[in-house]
Amino acid sequence: MKKYLSILLGILLLAGGCSWSSFNPFAGKEKTISAEDGGVNHYLWQASLDKLGFMPIDIEDKSGGVIVTGWIRMQKNPNDLYKIKVKVMCRELRSDGLSVWVEKRQIKDGKTYDVKADKALAAGIKNQILQQARILYQNDLVKV
Repeated sequence: MKKYLSILLGILLLAGGCSWSSFNPFAGKEKTISAEDGGVNHYLWQASLDKLGFMPIDIEDKSGGVIVTGWIRMQKNPNDLYKIKVKVMCRELRSDGLSVWVEKRQIKDGKTYDVKADKALAAGIKNQILQQARILYQNDLVKV
């Protein structure tokens, strides 16, 4: 009996290490991207929409991977306007597959002036989107 149990355990361990094996009970199913998803990663796209959901969206082109928000005022600085552009550039869930740009304008004496936005703000938004994409991906793994 011990001999058969150890043989069965050995087979399960060998099959468990091979992702290509149909006997592997731990092998995950390949995630496929449907035609509707276009050429962009679903998790990066959805996370971008989730994080920018508080802003008006001017352009939302999933096939091109582009999201452009409208101008918005922040409560801290009512004289500052911000616009965010996001580009999802690949089908894989990768940090270099996402670019974020922030444009800033200031209102002085009733006139609007373009101002250089802080690069740290764009980096912070990118990190927030990547964290959200990671959460969405992990939630999908749990469902499987």
